[in-house]
Amino acid sequence: MIVILIAGTITPIIIAGAFISAFGLGLKQTIYFSMQADPVDYGEWKTGINAAGTLSAVNGFIGKCAQAIAGGLSGALLAAGGYVANASQTSEAILAIK
Repeated sequence: MIVILIAGTITPIIIAGAFISAFGLGLKQTIYFSMQADPVDYGEWKTGINAAGTLSAVNGFIGKCAQAIAGGLSGALLAAGGYVANASQTSEAILAIK
């Protein structure tokens, strides 16, 4: 979160930034999942085939791929920042952690 980098240790600003971020994420998730039914309904109307299971499976697979990539990027960023486990961290490593 960019707010943490800007605010430093100012707790009220960090809390406000987290609230705004969570609110936006909640809106995105609500809209995303409600929009998933639209292409299924359209496809069933157009072809007569209900592909809800296929859409759900593809969506789950893409989500898992995205999570794997995000985890790999997190490790790569920590390595690029010079993070060393069980050691006193440099300022670059602390910035990479934030």
